[in-house]
Amino acid sequence: MKPKLSHHLTSQLQRIIQLLGTLIYITKSRPDIQASISFAATHSKTPTREHYIQLLKLVEYIKQTKDEGLIINSYEDQIE
Repeated sequence: MKPKLSHHLTSQLQRIIQLLGTLIYITKSRPDIQASISFAATHSKTPTREHYIQLLKLVEYIKQTKDEGLIINSYEDQIE
């Protein structure tokens, strides 16, 4: 039988998983963070405080680079 997690640990785990889910959603428009988020997702079952800190650093990076992005032109734009 698995030991029960305390309420405090359960709420921390939920916050980490919610943050990770949000970051995974953002990767659709931010390919620059895909590798980092993919790595973080591998630790989603047993995240540590260090993993949470790394996720918060990613959030800070996203805030600092929110005005940067990729410009993808259509094929027709390249012909002209």
